[in-house]
Amino acid sequence: MAVERERRVLGWGVALIVVVYLALATLYAVRTPAWQSPDEPAHYNYAATIAAEGRLPVLQAGDYPAAYLEEIKARRFAPDMPIDAIRYEAHQPPAYYVLAAGLLRLAPHADLATRLLLVRMLSVALGACSLAILALLTHRLFGSARLALGAAALAGSVPMFIAITAAANNDALAFVMLGLVALHLARPREARWSTRASALLGLLLGLCLLVKFQAYVALPLVGGLWLYDLLIARDLPWRRAWRSAALVAATALLLAAPWLARNISVYGWRDPLGLVRHDAIVVGQLRTGELLAEIGWPAYLLRYLRTTFQSFWGQFGWMAAPLPPRAYLVIGLICLVALGGLAALWRARAMATPTMWRGVALLLLWAALTDAAYLWYNLQFVQFQGRYLFPALAPIAVALACGLAAAIRRPWLPLACLALLAAALLLAGLLDRDLPVTSLVLCAVAAAGLVAASRLPARLHWLAPALAALGLNILALYSLLAIIVPQLAP
Repeated sequence: MAVERERRVLGWGVALIVVVYLALATLYAVRTPAWQSPDEPAHYNYAATIAAEGRLPVLQAGDYPAAYLEEIKARRFAPDMPIDAIRYEAHQPPAYYVLAAGLLRLAPHADLATRLLLVRMLSVALGACSLAILALLTHRLFGSARLALGAAALAGSVPMFIAITAAANNDALAFVMLGLVALHLARPREARWSTRASALLGLLLGLCLLVKFQAYVALPLVGGLWLYDLLIARDLPWRRAWRSAALVAATALLLAAPWLARNISVYGWRDPLGLVRHDAIVVGQLRTGELLAEIGWPAYLLRYLRTTFQSFWGQFGWMAAPLPPRAYLVIGLICLVALGGLAALWRARAMATPTMWRGVALLLLWAALTDAAYLWYNLQFVQFQGRYLFPALAPIAVALACGLAAAIRRPWLPLACLALLAAALLLAGLLDRDLPVTSLVLCAVAAAGLVAASRLPARLHWLAPALAALGLNILALYSLLAIIVPQLAP
C-alpha cells in the first residue's frame, strides 16, 4: 500500500513539475527574441541545411564570421541582418538536427519566425523529458519520492535551464541521453550487465556519440561504474564484466561508425570529430592564453568563478543580460545553506546502504567528469558559461534538494556557514569603510528562517527545496518579462 502511494505521489508530482516547466519554457520559446540564445543561428542553420538539401553540412572557412557576428549581436539581431552565414556548429553530431530537420520539412513555406519556433519547441519537449528522467533516476537511486520531486523541481526552475531548453540547440537532447544512460546504470544489480542490458547500454552510448560532444562524458561514466561494480562492490564477475564491456563498446561504435567515417572522409583521418577543423575556423574567438596574458591568474580565476556561477543561474542572450545582483546574492545564500546541510548529512552518515552509496558514487563521478570537461574547454577558449555544466544538472539538483532538506533537520552547521559569511562580509566592509548592509540583512533573514523551519515537523522538511523551486520559477518569469524581452529585442 505504501509503495503504491509512493508511486502515485511521484507520478502526480512529476506531472505537475513538467506542466509548470512546459508553461514557462513555452513562454520563453515564444517571447525570447529570435537568435537571442548562444549559438542559436548556427544550430538552426545546421538543421535548415539538412531539411533543404538532405545532407549534413561541412564546416569550412568563413562559417565563423567574427566581425559580422559581433555587429549583429550589437544590433540585437536586427531583421535586416541575415543569419545565413553563421554556420560554425556544422561539426556537431547530427542527431538533434536530423530531428529538427524533420519538423522543418513539415512547414517548408512557413516564415522564418515560425520555423525557428518549431525547432525551439522540439527543445522544450526534450527538456520536459529530461526532468521526468531526472525524477525517475533519483527515485531509483534513493527510493524517495520527496527527494526525486525536489530535485526535478529545482532543476526545472533554474531560469537559465529554461532559457537554454527553449532555444534551438542540441543541449536538451544531450540531457535526455545522459539521463537515460544514468537511469540504465541505476538498474538493479541482476539486470545491470546482462547481455540484453549491455546491448541496450551500447545503443544509448552510441546515441550519446551522435548527440553532442558534452554527452561524451557518458563514456567514462559507464567505465567508472563498471569498475565500481567490478572492484569495489564486487558484484560483477570478471568473465561477465569483459563480455559486457566488449558488447557495449561494439554496439556503440557500430552505431556511431557511419558518422565517424563520413567525418574522416571530409576532415581527414586525424579529425574524426571535426574539432580540429572547428578550432581552425573560429578565428577571432578569445583564447585563454590571451586573456591570461592581459589580466593574470588571480583576476582570471575570479572572473571564471563569478561568471560561471552567474551564468549557471541566469545570464541571458549572448551573456549580455544578467540577473540583478541581489538575485545572485539570494541564490548564493541558498547554495551556502544547502552546502552546510550536505556537510551535516555527511557527518551523520544518513546514506549508509550499499545501493545508496553506489548512487552517490554515480552522481559524484557524473559531476566530476562534467566539471573536468568544462575546465578543459576553458583551458583553450574563454567560455565562462555555466550552461556547460547543465549536463550534470541532475547531480547538482539532487545535492541541492538533499542539502536544503538536511539543513532544516540539522541546522547548526548551515547556521555556522551563514555566521562565517556574515563575519567575513562585516570585516571586509569595515576595512573598506563600506558596510554591505543588504548582504548582512539577507544573511540574518536566512538564519532566522532556518531556525524557524527547523521547528517544523519532519514530514514538512521537504518544503525547503519546493519553496526554493517556487522562488526560482518566479525569478524565471521575471527574467523573461523584465530582462530578456526588453533588453534583447531589436
